[in-house]
Amino acid sequence: SLSIISLVGIVLNVIYCLVAIFLIVTVHKTQLHKNCKFLLTIWGLGYLVQFCSHVAMLSLNCILGLPRTKSDPQLLSYFIDVSVGTQLFSEIVEILIATERILSAVRPAQYYMMGLRGGILSMITVAMLAAAFGQGWITEENFNFERFIDSLWNTAPFQVNYVAVSYCGSRYAALHGKATLNARYQIKEAHEIAVTMQRAYIVTFLFKNLFNGQVLLSCYEMDSAYHCVPLLFPLHYSIVEMIYVIGVPGASAFLLVSLMSNHPRLRRKSEALLSKI
Repeated sequence: SLSIISLVGIVLNVIYCLVAIFLIVTVHKTQLHKNCKFLLTIWGLGYLVQFCSHVAMLSLNCILGLPRTKSDPQLLSYFIDVSVGTQLFSEIVEILIATERILSAVRPAQYYMMGLRGGILSMITVAMLAAAFGQGWITEENFNFERFIDSLWNTAPFQVNYVAVSYCGSRYAALHGKATLNARYQIKEAHEIAVTMQRAYIVTFLFKNLFNGQVLLSCYEMDSAYHCVPLLFPLHYSIVEMIYVIGVPGASAFLLVSLMSNHPRLRRKSEALLSKI
């Protein structure tokens, strides 16, 4: 039954939360540039908040019964707003991670010596939080438009990171034997993260849009009472919610695990931490 699926969803999202926490700890203990470490940390925090909101949503379902609409009860709609807002937040961070990799390869020797740009990164973080709040507001006003925007945002990290892979790779080849050790180290770090992320983006892009497509087809928009209006086929709202809160975060958690398992330094550090556990 759907109640059992809710319990399974809670277990899965708790596991996703542990994956996000483990990523944050691993990044903190791995030797990376401070700016890259900051972005990867808030990226993990964004997904952690999203996974926690899903645990809360599914817990409400187990306590109060399966929802008939996104505002049944009203508290449920707030958790949904947090979920879609943090999804946008994390996807913007993914674009910034790729952009930071490109910038680090322009003047790698100088960037290697550069410290944390706390002021700039803090302002960017505030702007991203404002964007996440706006995404939550869009969800309240126009559900189908929000799903469409989310599908578009899913493509952006992949596209920007593709540029990062190409540029960092060409810069590393061009400076081989011509730059300082620090410069080559910085470009190699940038290229490794970009390549690792690109592999996982292909999978997550396909699966996130698969789940978003299911939601759009069965809940294209909502009427004034927050009941789903289907585009092709109707589904009970609780089923639509299950597709979103179990499928989409699963793709996101895969992205986190893929980074830790494929990036050389993050993999070595994560294996060391797991051996201690």
